[in-house]
Amino acid sequence: HAKGLKVYLDEEFQSVAEGHPWWRETLCQPQAKHADYLLWRDVKHCVAEPFLDHAKWRGYDGRDIGIAMVNLHDPAVKAYFRDLLLYWADPHGDGSGRDGVDGYRIDHMMDDLDGKGLDTHLFADFWTPIFQALKARRPQLRILAEQADWGYGTQFLTRGHVDMVFAFPLRGALLSFDKTKIVKAIRATDAATPAGKTQLVFLENHDVDRFMSLIHGDPARARAGAAIALLLKGDPLIY
Repeated sequence: HAKGLKVYLDEEFQSVAEGHPWWRETLCQPQAKHADYLLWRDVKHCVAEPFLDHAKWRGYDGRDIGIAMVNLHDPAVKAYFRDLLLYWADPHGDGSGRDGVDGYRIDHMMDDLDGKGLDTHLFADFWTPIFQALKARRPQLRILAEQADWGYGTQFLTRGHVDMVFAFPLRGALLSFDKTKIVKAIRATDAATPAGKTQLVFLENHDVDRFMSLIHGDPARARAGAAIALLLKGDPLIY
């Protein structure tokens, strides 16, 4: 902050990995303290609801790890995440935010978690109350959502009440180096963005291939892509 920098925390609320206490300590223990924090496939709580219907996911180290979905409608879960974010935004509890973060990036934000019909109406029931509590404490705090559908993000900016989304369709157009497609995407992105809201313009992030790989190491295209991304309306994201 002393150097004029702003700090954002990247937050993932919607799932926990195998070995997490909420999972480990409640497996086959439906009366355990945190049993209702997760979604379960059977009544005895021996099989957790898997992320995207895959029982295991391959980790960077080659191990297969389970990922379970969190019950975002449980009142205790809502309170837990609200209090967690309030703490990091305002550690002193006085609203100054002098040692707090300046915003949050919400990973894989959805209204119906993974489209399963289990964690539904999350914009209204989960995200909005938390964001309202944060803004009441820190009005200048900014919320950036990674819209899970990778679309224009209008519903996230309106019903989801976030401040910023990622300009995914524009990124796709930029990769084409086709002027007509780029202009069309610019206009569509602008039309989809309400006043006072922001789209982050980017060429790459941690979910996609590196830009230089996609253009096969062409330095001229690299310079052109970077120049366009930096000069377009919106905030540029440099990864």
